[in-house]
Amino acid sequence: MPAGREELTYKPIKRFAPEGVYDSRPLGFTQLLTVSRAKLVVMSGLVAFDKDLKLIGATVPEQLTATLANAQAALATVGAGPEHITQVRIYVVGLSPEVMPGIQAALRNPDFPLDQACSTLLGVAALARPDVLVEVEMTAAIDE
Repeated sequence: MPAGREELTYKPIKRFAPEGVYDSRPLGFTQLLTVSRAKLVVMSGLVAFDKDLKLIGATVPEQLTATLANAQAALATVGAGPEHITQVRIYVVGLSPEVMPGIQAALRNPDFPLDQACSTLLGVAALARPDVLVEVEMTAAIDE
């Protein structure tokens, strides 16, 4: 978790920093969490489309920023915020060390922090369309 920011709390979710495993919190994600007595929310892969299916952005950071805004809006539909997110999977076409700073910058949105969710970043050869560079899936836990 970034310095100076409080831990997000939603009582059914308990986050762990397992002994014997590197501390992932400074890297922007949680290694392990449990969820009890909550409803599971599953979000399919979202991309950087606007309401008219027009792609927003031409670079990985631009598309990731737009995709995360879409995810935030989608989760809000069921009353979920960043404190409810349990898992994030980010698929990036052409993932390389050169694009990591832009990805990390897009993930540091203080209005939609994802650093307390379990997270996986995957490089892929292609997504649904040649101009789509990023896709994001999430799961969350909300009150029943």
